[in-house]
Amino acid sequence: MTATLIGGVLTVSGKGNMGDYDNYRESPWYSKRADITRAVIESGVTSVGIYAFDSCEMTSVAIPDSVTSIGDHAFFYCKNLTSVTIPDSVTSIKRSAFGNCYSLTSVTIPDSVTSIGDSAFSVCNGLTSVTIGSNVKTIGEGAFEGCYRLTSIVIPGGVASIGGDSIFGAFGGCTALKSVIIKGNVGIIGSYTFVVCTGLETVTIEGNVGTIGEGAFDRCTSLKTVTIEGNVGTIGEGAFHRCTSLKTVTIGGNAGNIDSTAFEYCTSLKSVTIGGEESTDGTDRNGPGNNENDTENENTSDEDSGGSSTPYWIFAVAIAAFIACIAAWMFFFRCRKSDE
Repeated sequence: MTATLIGGVLTVSGKGNMGDYDNYRESPWYSKRADITRAVIESGVTSVGIYAFDSCEMTSVAIPDSVTSIGDHAFFYCKNLTSVTIPDSVTSIKRSAFGNCYSLTSVTIPDSVTSIGDSAFSVCNGLTSVTIGSNVKTIGEGAFEGCYRLTSIVIPGGVASIGGDSIFGAFGGCTALKSVIIKGNVGIIGSYTFVVCTGLETVTIEGNVGTIGEGAFDRCTSLKTVTIEGNVGTIGEGAFHRCTSLKTVTIGGNAGNIDSTAFEYCTSLKSVTIGGEESTDGTDRNGPGNNENDTENENTSDEDSGGSSTPYWIFAVAIAAFIACIAAWMFFFRCRKSDE
């Protein structure tokens, strides 16, 4: 590979894979990163290397249709990057590839892409529009975490997994997100995938769901309706915990195991319809905290015991805020620790 920097334009040319680097300081143009306003990767290059353009100051990049993979941290913290066109030759976008690209406003992921890595677009807090191609099979943990201007998302059917088992939800903290549509079957909606998406109002899944994981929609406090047109295998612990505006849940097919806490403290939820049969039993179906007595008991138990009269939810919110701060710090730390 050869690289030239002329008039702010960094041109990388050659055949085959671009070099990978152990950390962002090892890229050949690191010392000139503030001088780079545009990057041009010429045809013949087949991958964008690990840490290749991490922390560069460029506003745009040209990626040719010979590239099939965008590596870990390839464009991480390119804070001035306003646009990127991902060609339809790319099949994978790796971990943190575009993380912390604050100026990105829209991204189109082509149909050729099958995997979006962990934290691939996390904390792209200028991002308002994302189009996900029809052949994506996995969306990693924290993939779009903290994209708090993103207003809607449509996920293609046939996705095997969204998120994973950690606290870094794929769309966690996307507070402007109002609607989620999954256009068919989905295998796993992982733990905390949509945690604290406080603006989310509707969720529609146009097919079957294997598993809705622990806390998947935890504290989506504006969520009003959930519609699943097919079958559901498992709804996990606290999956819809404290979705206090949730009124209706409709599952068109059958439901397997619904954890007793799946709808815990969904205080507005009156019924769940499964396969056309409506249940109004808030204790058995929806878990504790879904009727007036449960809510009253929760808020007055301290008074009855002679303790503080401060409602439990105040402590819960404070703890949640603390956890969110720790999670954000952990995210940045894990991205940089190996580089120090």
